[in-house]
Amino acid sequence: MGNKFQNMNYLKIMLVLLVLLVGHSVSLIAQENISLLSVWEGIGGKSKWESTKFILFTSQGNETTKLLSSERTFLIDRSSGRCRFEGKTTSNQSIVLLFNYKSKQLDKLYLNGAEPKGSKTFTSFHFQQIIEQFFEDTKLLFLPSSFDQSNTIVGTPSQKIINTEKTTVFPISSALLFDGSIFNGKITLNIAGQIIRSETNQNIYTISGYKDIGGGLNLPTAFKHTTSPSKNCTFTTVAAFTDMEEGKFTTL
Repeated sequence: MGNKFQNMNYLKIMLVLLVLLVGHSVSLIAQENISLLSVWEGIGGKSKWESTKFILFTSQGNETTKLLSSERTFLIDRSSGRCRFEGKTTSNQSIVLLFNYKSKQLDKLYLNGAEPKGSKTFTSFHFQQIIEQFFEDTKLLFLPSSFDQSNTIVGTPSQKIINTEKTTVFPISSALLFDGSIFNGKITLNIAGQIIRSETNQNIYTISGYKDIGGGLNLPTAFKHTTSPSKNCTFTTVAAFTDMEEGKFTTL
């Protein structure tokens, strides 16, 4: 009888060990299967990104110009490049700017609800500053869409534990960002394929706050610079739309 109980206990112990071993192996296999294409999975799928035509976002922080107050809003038509900017100057003037970010051409300007004539308070230099801010924001917000390109060179990935979480680090070079600049550095993905860290010689960001902005598309909304708090950027509102009224890009 004693031997029988001992055998049963032995089998139970072996069964528990086997379950633990299998679970650990599945975790390792899942980690090994993380690839650069997993970035699309991290935001809900490439098809969702490609089918999203209009994106609205409001951002704060990481200001590139002293012309604007901190909070700013952009609405973009990704197919045509049309863009609507709404914000305020540091002198508390309301600005609505209609332009095309692909051609970088100004369409209309409204200051405090009216079209100025021969305004000296808003010049082509100011317009260039807003364009620069737009691209500085979008290259962060749209970062996950930047690496599935033929010119992107990917090095050998490595595994790293960050805050008890298994991650995969990819060396990247020659990736083209949304603003046209080149990304050379590293990105770190979690098990879900989300980018949680971005490293270049110029900037290192920890990335979080992934949110469903509509239709199952998930984008990061919090970018914390590791050395310069002034470069932190938070997207307080991000929303995706399949349709948008034409007037948003043509008039006040």
